[in-house]
Amino acid sequence: MPLLLVGLAAGLGQGSADATQPSARAATASTSARSSSLKVSPSVYVAGQRLTFSGTMPNRGVQKIRLQFNMGNAGNGWTDVERGRVGSTTRTGAFRFTFPAPAMLNVSWRVASAKGYSPAKVMQARWQEVTLTVAGGTDTATAGSTFTVVADTAPDVFQGPLPIEGRTVALQKRVGTDGWRTIGTAQAGAAGLARFAVVAPGKPGTAVYRAVERNWTKNGDKIGWFASYPHYVDVVKTSASSSSDESAATSQRSTTTTTTSESTTTTAASRTTSASTPTASTTYGWAPALFDFAWESGESLSSGPARGTRLTGGWKDTSDGTGRASHHNGGIEIDTGWDNRDGYGSHGTTTLTLAKNSQTYGRWEFRMRSEVEEAGPGQHTILMQLVPASAGTGCSATSITVAKVTASGTTLTVGASSAKAGTSWTWTKKGVKRGVTPHNFAVEVARNHITWFYEGRPIATTKNTKAIPGVPLTPRMSMVGKGQRKTSETQAIYDWVRGFTMDHGSQVRRGHGLSAKSLGSTC
Repeated sequence: MPLLLVGLAAGLGQGSADATQPSARAATASTSARSSSLKVSPSVYVAGQRLTFSGTMPNRGVQKIRLQFNMGNAGNGWTDVERGRVGSTTRTGAFRFTFPAPAMLNVSWRVASAKGYSPAKVMQARWQEVTLTVAGGTDTATAGSTFTVVADTAPDVFQGPLPIEGRTVALQKRVGTDGWRTIGTAQAGAAGLARFAVVAPGKPGTAVYRAVERNWTKNGDKIGWFASYPHYVDVVKTSASSSSDESAATSQRSTTTTTTSESTTTTAASRTTSASTPTASTTYGWAPALFDFAWESGESLSSGPARGTRLTGGWKDTSDGTGRASHHNGGIEIDTGWDNRDGYGSHGTTTLTLAKNSQTYGRWEFRMRSEVEEAGPGQHTILMQLVPASAGTGCSATSITVAKVTASGTTLTVGASSAKAGTSWTWTKKGVKRGVTPHNFAVEVARNHITWFYEGRPIATTKNTKAIPGVPLTPRMSMVGKGQRKTSETQAIYDWVRGFTMDHGSQVRRGHGLSAKSLGSTC
């Protein structure tokens, strides 16, 4: 399992920050000596799971109540949870209601009324996880043979999630360079395992698979789909070992099995802002947001934005190597993964592209933090772009680079490229420190200029209209590898991604100029 989970367990995934929401409204404390209580059940849960909140307020009488949260950082107050007005107490001050579990780690919640509030509970959602293994302890299969793949939806890694018996798991095979095709489905058993019988390709080579836990909405839960890392299987002419035999440990755990083959048909809150990382949207009055993806409640990658004036669209993921994109404790994580065949090394490129929420002119802002997870040769490049919506998930020579960085580097490059003009424009800011601290990157695209922002301040601008695409644009986040060469495992976590129109606030036309050069390659 990648080392990044250790860092997250220590509190890296503590949620999103927002400057577009109303200020906190603290409940008035009661001076009553009557004890109050708050119980949350179940005690082990994942984001989006239905929780039951029960207890008593410090005052008797019927009271309208709401959920509040505190991020736990210095200077944070108590703020109402979005859509957290949960009804009223009984005449004795007792309450009982259900509410979806938040995704953020180490955030305190309490029940509040105009008269007082309950004790606080620290919310600690466990992350979803699913791993793939080839039964028999080998990642080698004979061409044309049938081998067994086991998906574990409750792996015993860093206090993983509890099993959800009956949850559908899809097994997918990589097609082309970075697409996925579903080749079978199964339901997780009581131990969280789903088993698949897979027919290996008829020719030697490498086959790549992943498991996807599908949306789970039973029993009031709203848990989004979740994918494993890509798993590589070496297909050989002659079996070197008995790879079709299942290990004893695997066979002891119950599953529901569906046999598959390669020819199977494809199936289709109010928050606060850290003063150390100001946003351009707040500084220049861009609100309200067109869309605000914050991933605070167990959504899938393809879920729509949590808030905004245009609640449409969702993210499309691709991977041509070992990496994956996944919802993770109040953010979206793009991780380069690792090569399961030898236990070391990540390679290839992973992308997330927003579909169906584009605009030709506007503003976009990203909040991201990153970390290198192992010592090794080289690093992936972390890239935030705007690309033409017509490009889909494919490469585009016409684009705007909002930020180009490495996890441990000290430079930030911004720019634009135009296939029509055959030109690229760039500027690089030096002396930029990142690491696990989140930072804000933004861009404003107008009819007569593009301006780039870092930590809420303009850093570069161009008034060259050839650099302005003039077509509907959409955000893309990428973890770009050095082809298929192995490099150090790296993660980038996006607390939120937001889009704004040009209808509000002041436009900015200042910053360093950009250098132009021939575009060269098409992508």
